Amino acid sequence: MTAALYVVIVAMLFQQAMSYMAAQVLPSAAPQVGEALGLAAELVLYHTALFYAVSGIFQASVGGLIIRWGAIRASQISLITLGAGLMLSMVGEVWAFTVAAIIMGFGNSFSTPASSHLLAHHSPKKFAPLIFSIKQTGVPVGGLIAVVMVQVLVDDDNVATWPDAFLATGLICLALMVILQPMRRQFDANRQPGYPVRFSDGIRNIRTASGDPNLRNLCMGMFAFVGLQGLFNSIFATFAQLDLGMDKRTALDILVVVNITAALSRILWGWIGSSLAPSRIVLSALAFLMGIATIALGASTAEVPVWLIATAALAFGASALSWHGLLLSEVARMAPPGQVGPVTGGVLFFGALGMLSYPFMAKQFLNLGIGYDVIFYVASIPALFMGFKLLWVKKPKPAPQPETAEAPTVMQSPMRPAKRVYPILDAADAELLWPTPPFLSTNASWQRLRGKRRR
Repeated sequence: MTAALYVVIVAMLFQQAMSYMAAQVLPSAAPQVGEALGLAAELVLYHTALFYAVSGIFQASVGGLIIRWGAIRASQISLITLGAGLMLSMVGEVWAFTVAAIIMGFGNSFSTPASSHLLAHHSPKKFAPLIFSIKQTGVPVGGLIAVVMVQVLVDDDNVATWPDAFLATGLICLALMVILQPMRRQFDANRQPGYPVRFSDGIRNIRTASGDPNLRNLCMGMFAFVGLQGLFNSIFATFAQLDLGMDKRTALDILVVVNITAALSRILWGWIGSSLAPSRIVLSALAFLMGIATIALGASTAEVPVWLIATAALAFGASALSWHGLLLSEVARMAPPGQVGPVTGGVLFFGALGMLSYPFMAKQFLNLGIGYDVIFYVASIPALFMGFKLLWVKKPKPAPQPETAEAPTVMQSPMRPAKRVYPILDAADAELLWPTPPFLSTNASWQRLRGKRRR
């Protein structure tokens, strides 16, 4: 691996971290923000839903912009919009949080496709699962940065300090944008300034991602895995405190350990996918593990020891929160040459659908009086299904062989004169049924006669 590759890995890891950090600042500070502004803390769910809805819509369409501008420039646009959204949130009005969610959702849409586009160009194929997994550790790193910033800068006794966390994280995004600028000359050298870009490209990218049978499996896996991840992040703390009787500190401590486990597991699975087993097989095993861990969480009750619940949560973190690098490396491997960014965006569209639908499903179940146990049981079904589905790979059809210019074969018929059969249809149209006698080859009347016979 070259020095350039190490630079790309570090840059894209922190770019990915900033993207997830921006999404987690408001959820981490929701109690303090709600108290300071007189708003219900649950409104953060609408902010998160809007953020990922906008991100999912644009993720399918930004691939052409990444090819035109380059992955570094696209990352810079992502960072400046994320920073602007965080600072706009400091206004403290509902409209400001709404506009900020839209702006940051647009910025977030560039993050993963741009990093995948750049890493696919510089990564050796053998080590792609490991490299993509290392880059994806930026997600838990970004979550931890957001939590630390809120804990350090937001005073529980003085909730009016909540804007400080948004200002600090916004400045971090802008600083990284400036740091990336010297990289653009080298790493955006292969950009195509004249590449055509249309918003309708999103539909084409989604069709490309879902049209190929093997890429379709990854789209379904993205939907199931991201949905399960979003469900866990949305309800575990509440489930642990209300249904399992844990205190707030214990529930949050478990979440911290789960995120650390997820970061380490991503590297482990990436190494296994690069050295010991195909990424698809590792993904299948993780799908089974996350399905079993989800069922175990659903079966947990207040009578179950905390260490057993924590073990199930850690198994969930090691699987449902750790598969990203493997799946994205598979997408990059299967994408057509030069189309890694657009195809990755098409696959990520299905992840955004999962991120929206699973928490929404859970909310509707709770409104109907259905408990958390049933929610976890139902959510485990798609993951278990994908465990089996990823084991089945449809081999691509062999490419058609070019036709050879062999002499035409002659087929005899008892009722008709001999007729030449050509492997290429147009050849039969180009050649007349009877050969032209050499001494009449230029005779106009003979040519007309042959034309009549042909008709």
